[in-house]
Amino acid sequence: MILKRNEPDAAKRARATLSAIYAWLIGNGRAEPNPVVGTIETAQRRSAAGLLSPDEIKAALKACRDDDFGRIVRSRTRTGQRREEVAGMTRAELDLASGIWRLPGQRTKISLLLDVPLSRASTCSQRSSPVLAGRSCSVGAPPDSRDS
Repeated sequence: MILKRNEPDAAKRARATLSAIYAWLIGNGRAEPNPVVGTIETAQRRSAAGLLSPDEIKAALKACRDDDFGRIVRSRTRTGQRREEVAGMTRAELDLASGIWRLPGQRTKISLLLDVPLSRASTCSQRSSPVLAGRSCSVGAPPDSRDS
């Protein structure tokens, strides 16, 4: 039924959940055979990493406006960095002459200083993006305003 609606990921999750329930029932002596054993696993539609296809990337970039959100999306596709890392990017982290974004360890998932190479398009974009009064972030909201 789930597969008929073209939802292979949902079908895979449903099968795994049902199998886990029966494993618990069997472990507690409330069931004997696991009816999921021997059923066919569905293929996953895309990798767990959630990678976008080239056409999806083109569509997303085409839909971007010239606002903070659009700049964040474009910066993410150019650098491969996480949303919060890009949204919190500051001018002080950017070395546009060298084409390097020096991301401090306290803002990375791996807690290490990260030097992110910037493409020519990223460097030009950062040079031309407006500097707004009272904002330290290059794109997105200042970190302290996101909490309120």
